[in-house]
Amino acid sequence: FLKSLSLPVGSLSIAAQKKDTYPIPTVGSLIVAMMGNGSSCLQYLRNLFTAIKSFYYPSNTGDFQHGIVQFLAELTQSFIDRLHLESKTDRIWQFKPLQSYRLTEQDITDFVNCVKEHVFISIFNKTHQEDAAKAFRNLAMLRPELVVPTIVEQSVFFIYSIDRMSPLPSLDSFHPSTA
Repeated sequence: FLKSLSLPVGSLSIAAQKKDTYPIPTVGSLIVAMMGNGSSCLQYLRNLFTAIKSFYYPSNTGDFQHGIVQFLAELTQSFIDRLHLESKTDRIWQFKPLQSYRLTEQDITDFVNCVKEHVFISIFNKTHQEDAAKAFRNLAMLRPELVVPTIVEQSVFFIYSIDRMSPLPSLDSFHPSTA
């Protein structure tokens, strides 16, 4: 899977041949399918994100960015899809998983905590903001109390830092004229 992301390592880029690559949506679906029921899949996902964390930073740009940001979007979308299918009551044609294999509330919280830092970093990339925004939206649907306050704090800090550097008058000194 790492070969299909074409991550630059040192001065080389790991170029994948066509037969060595896996479609990113498929990988996202497989990872999400292995979660739950006490699986260690989430720990392996954390390890993966730790290994490739530096590639998510906005200062690292290149062709590889599309793949890693798309991976976040597809992973979160697959998680949403699985939750939707498990919560559906009228499954006629679909497999009904046992209750013990379904995702729990703790699984959802753990997933959001695992992925959210990388999604926040990806939002500030110079390219591929659409996929980053899709991943953020999916996380916000899962656990808004974990995601929204952080992005609001970052936005306020960003606006405050721009205001401190700006020579424009602040809103405190603005007095509208009355007609």
